[in-house]
Amino acid sequence: MKMNLHFSTRRFISLLAVLKIATCVYAAGPDLTYMFQDDVQQKVDFSDSLHVFLDPNCLYDIQGILNAPDLEFVKPPKEMNIGAPYTVWAKLILINNGKKTRNEYFAFCLDVDSSWMYTVKDGRILDEQYTGSALAPSQKSIPSMYHYIPVSIDAGKRKVLYFRLLFVKSVTPDHLTHLSIQPGRPLLHRLMSDYTWHSYYAGFMLSFCLFSLFMFGVFREYVFIYFASLMLFFALYFMHMNGITDAFVTNIFRYNDISLGQLIISGLILSLFLFVRGYIHLKKELPKYDRFFLAYTVFCILFAHIVKLLGASPRAIIYWHNITVFSWALFCMVPAVYLAYKDNKEARVLLLSIGMLFLGVVLYLMSFQNINPTNTWMRQSFQIGTIVFSGILFYGLFDKINTIRSEKRRIEELDRLKSNFFANISHEFRTPLTLMMGPLQQLLEQTDAPQKKVLLEMAQQNAGRQLRLVNQLLDLSRLDAGKMPLQASEEDFIPFLNGIVQMYKSLADQQQIDLKIDCPKDTTMLYFNRDKMEQVFYNLLSNAFKFTAPGGRISIVLKKESKKVLVVLSDTGKGIPEEQLPHVFDRFFQADKEKNDIQEGSGIGLALVKELVELHGGDIAVESKVGCGTRFMLRFPLGCKHLHPEEIVLSASENHVYTPTKNALNADLHHPEKQSSETPQKHAKRPQLLLIEDSKDMRAFIRMRLEAAFYIIEAVNGQDGILKAFKMVPDLIISDVMMPEKNGYEVCQALKTDLRTCHIPVILLTAKAAQEEKLEGLEIGADDYLTKPFDSKELLIRAQNLIQLRRQLRERFAESITLKPNEVTTNSLDQTFLENALQIVESNIANEQFGIDILSREIGMSRPNLNRKFRALINQSTNQFIQSVRLQRAADLLSQNAGTVAEIAFQTGFGSTAYFVKCFKDHFGETPGNYLKDTL
Repeated sequence: MKMNLHFSTRRFISLLAVLKIATCVYAAGPDLTYMFQDDVQQKVDFSDSLHVFLDPNCLYDIQGILNAPDLEFVKPPKEMNIGAPYTVWAKLILINNGKKTRNEYFAFCLDVDSSWMYTVKDGRILDEQYTGSALAPSQKSIPSMYHYIPVSIDAGKRKVLYFRLLFVKSVTPDHLTHLSIQPGRPLLHRLMSDYTWHSYYAGFMLSFCLFSLFMFGVFREYVFIYFASLMLFFALYFMHMNGITDAFVTNIFRYNDISLGQLIISGLILSLFLFVRGYIHLKKELPKYDRFFLAYTVFCILFAHIVKLLGASPRAIIYWHNITVFSWALFCMVPAVYLAYKDNKEARVLLLSIGMLFLGVVLYLMSFQNINPTNTWMRQSFQIGTIVFSGILFYGLFDKINTIRSEKRRIEELDRLKSNFFANISHEFRTPLTLMMGPLQQLLEQTDAPQKKVLLEMAQQNAGRQLRLVNQLLDLSRLDAGKMPLQASEEDFIPFLNGIVQMYKSLADQQQIDLKIDCPKDTTMLYFNRDKMEQVFYNLLSNAFKFTAPGGRISIVLKKESKKVLVVLSDTGKGIPEEQLPHVFDRFFQADKEKNDIQEGSGIGLALVKELVELHGGDIAVESKVGCGTRFMLRFPLGCKHLHPEEIVLSASENHVYTPTKNALNADLHHPEKQSSETPQKHAKRPQLLLIEDSKDMRAFIRMRLEAAFYIIEAVNGQDGILKAFKMVPDLIISDVMMPEKNGYEVCQALKTDLRTCHIPVILLTAKAAQEEKLEGLEIGADDYLTKPFDSKELLIRAQNLIQLRRQLRERFAESITLKPNEVTTNSLDQTFLENALQIVESNIANEQFGIDILSREIGMSRPNLNRKFRALINQSTNQFIQSVRLQRAADLLSQNAGTVAEIAFQTGFGSTAYFVKCFKDHFGETPGNYLKDTL
């Protein structure tokens, strides 16, 4: 037992001795010697034993070093005060005591700009190798950001090596001796493994980046841009850790005071700040902390760059920058912790992800302290923590996508409800406005008392103002919903602007305000929508007159710039306080509302102006000073490149809101509820008008204005109107659009697609003033369209014009001999009806028994409706129509000499020759015999 113990002790001591000898480094002045053994495969660091020779002026080359044996190689001093550039020389002797050739790599300090290794024997240079920052990774012995030089030494051989290290920037003394040697195979294996893993990590981050950019394209949420930026900088960081970025980025960063690695760190900080700020809505949740965090982030980003430019030592920069970044990370976690405590879901996800990243950093730093350094997961813990961090945030973004989708659906539903609300409320506003403005106009025409006229005019002006406000609200609603298309045509802008200013001349004279306009003499062609541009300058000029006192000045100046037109509208009014200027284009904002003793506004005029200017591709800005006045600057682009093809029209489209004029109402007011007691038979000479309107007051008002010219039938809703139209078949129909049961569009479509009523002219009345809504009504067959509030006289004239047009068509047929359906009506359904009726009569032309009953049955209409239809289209009864076709056929047979008068009479369904002769003479003005002679 004792013998075995003694033997084991001796073996252990011998093993220690071998290891000692195998790794022994002999240092005797400059002659630092290292001996290899076959069983030793490890990295050897010469930092503590290497002696160097400082060449502060870079005077020596290798030959000079070899020829100066008295040079002294010493340990670098602890304090150095040498200005860059400078050269450091070192010497090393390698001895291979093993039985195998050693293939090793020397590794140099990263701060070395250039490194040379010389192999020397008996004072002669056998080999020279070079590496450094000036070389691209592909030019180095190992493509890497690190500096490696290979060395090979055969078994039992000895090599003397000299090293020349060039520093172009100041470093600490311990950097001068950063020289190590390590076995080639393990080094290459480790580097390849690192390249693979870091490329994988970078690819993972880039995948997150690209997908997040895709999400931004779908949802337009900037938090996806911030996350994509964060993932991009993480990918760059992983690539930079192993020098992969050096293959893509030039080495300019190594020669300047700006470090690529530091730029990547700064990008990471900025991206993470923006993401955190947007993800947990920091500006909204904690506005004061947001301002502090923003300021500290800017400081943290600029700190390292500024102190580097100021010439601080690298060690101090690294030390203080690490402290700055660490404190910034703590500040980043503070709002996440606070909001997570307040039950903020996004903050909890962010806190969990940052916690995983922090854990990865801690484990990564522990691996550098030789705590289980061979564990691969420890060495990759930072990268793994980053992926987990990104994955958790990615999950949070997916959850946010669902939230955004729900919010988007909710907003779309709100927009739909809002549009419906504005459409309905506009109807509710416009109908009473019509009932106010019409009677007011009539009372003004009938009143001679000056005091009453003043009161009535005041009421009428305010009703008009109320109408303009309704119109502006509707315009803003349509702009929000994207339903206000721009219909721009190219016109000379100067006459247009002059025309608007001239409209305000009388108002300027009344208020004693100097109104001036200054425009170039040449033409200024611009693409714009007249109606919308009028609203822009109407609002701006109205504001200018509202806030400019008598004796003031309002000026409009137009200038042509290189690619734009500039319009400057300025006044000498009371001005707007500086702190309120950013809000003047906000909806419902009223500048200086508390002190506004002139007039109050609605706060929507300037908001609409801004929207309409931007709709034209322009922009608007404002300058103002209290007590000095206000200036609005409007810029509109020349040409049409900023417009879509569908936004360009060949001619201007003017869609003005009609304002009731004087003498528009001149009928006596009757009781609104009084329904006409007259019968159709009593007033058969007057055309029948079917009025379909759900408002009792509106029906009474229209009836009062039109009953002198029409016999009026009333319907209280759309469905009632359709039924009465089928029953009565009136000469004209006037229908409101927004009604219960059936709206005006549905009424018009139902009537225009039915044979019984398709010939009846239809006028639609509506509060919907948009051009597309008018076109919708006209497309389904409406003959005319009036927007509320309307001039009742205009309604009467339009109704009479439609009746007159129908009468002219009937008279035209009555004067003609031959019936041509395409000339009688432009309605395809009416034309088909007439052609069908002609065909039925022609096919029964010889049938003496053929009459109204058979035609009614064949065509599918009742006798009364059929009779009304023929009366409306050709001003004939059904019996007259049948006889006209028979006589026309008889005339054709006579002109062809197809038989005697008696034979032709029987061929065309006349049972009596005498009756045929009488009818023929009444229709053609001569007997059949004379007609036959004339044609021969």
